[in-house]
Amino acid sequence: MAVTPTPGPAKSGLERVRHELLTALHFGKLSPGDRAPSVRRLADLTGMNRKTIHRAYTRLAREGFLDLRPGSGTYILSLIH
Repeated sequence: MAVTPTPGPAKSGLERVRHELLTALHFGKLSPGDRAPSVRRLADLTGMNRKTIHRAYTRLAREGFLDLRPGSGTYILSLIH
C-alpha cells in the first residue's frame, strides 16, 4: 500500500489511519477481505507511532471496519457504513 503524507491540518491517529485505509480502498489497493498492512508496516510507511496505529486498528475493529485476528493479521471487513 503506497502512502503519501496528508496535507492540511493535523489529524488524530485514528483519522490518519482511517484516511490511509479509505484511500487504499478508493484506489483499489485494498478490498473487503484483504489483509490490512501490519501495525509495524503502517508505522514504517507513515512515520506514526505503532501504539497509535494499534489503538486506531482496535477502535476501527470495534466500529466494524476491521477484523483483528491475533497471530494471523488484520483484515478489512467493510469501510462503507
